[in-house]
Amino acid sequence: MYKHHQDSINNFINIYKDNLEIIAAILGGSIAKGKERIDSDVDIMLIVSDEKYEELTKQNRLSEVITDNCTYEKGYFDIKYFTKDYLIQASKVGSEPTRNAFVGAQCIFTHDSEIVELIKKIPIYPVWEKEEKIISFYSALMLNNFYFWEQAIITNNVYLKTRAATDIVLFGSRMLLAYNEKLFPCQKGLISTLSELDQKPQDIANKANLFLQKLDEDTKNDFVFSILNFCDWNVSNDTAAILSRSIDDNELWWYKNRPVLAEW
Repeated sequence: MYKHHQDSINNFINIYKDNLEIIAAILGGSIAKGKERIDSDVDIMLIVSDEKYEELTKQNRLSEVITDNCTYEKGYFDIKYFTKDYLIQASKVGSEPTRNAFVGAQCIFTHDSEIVELIKKIPIYPVWEKEEKIISFYSALMLNNFYFWEQAIITNNVYLKTRAATDIVLFGSRMLLAYNEKLFPCQKGLISTLSELDQKPQDIANKANLFLQKLDEDTKNDFVFSILNFCDWNVSNDTAAILSRSIDDNELWWYKNRPVLAEW
């Protein structure tokens, strides 16, 4: 950690540690993960009471930027507010990006002794969801590859072609992340995480980038079939099964209380 980051964190602790409205402060983001740049901001999650959270919600202040007491030029604290119940639910049913947000997270002060152990339960891959996720990601990959992409070519629909391409890369990559039991961090971090996987098709991250750059049939097929042929995915190729899962994931998620697929 850079000294100016540590100095800024120390300032934050000294100012807010005695504020009884704040149950705990958790350092997250690139600094907590050890991937910070010299100009990185300081990501802090503040745990507050249910009443305080409701008050902040009414004020539209669930996230804010604080520049005071940040010790370096253009530095700031990126603040997000949560409740203890949020942490509990994140440990049980949190999405992968939510879980990933707590990788390396450090409790820099707390008035609740349970918080430290609670945040350790969040940044784990939910292996109990792995099989179902692979089925969903496979169905999304197949539908985008063999239907939406083809329809975009036939109708010269540039938007649909671009959308299908990004979804092909997203869900093909999510299959590999699930295979490795690696958390999906966010859209921004997808390709870098893909490149870091232990088990993957050779040069797959470069193949993803090349496809997105060229948006042609050859680079698409190179990416897609590198994934499909990587292992026995143990999924059904039945068209009805693929379409049914796609409807559940994309059209009926709100009705069946299913997660939003891209963030699951």
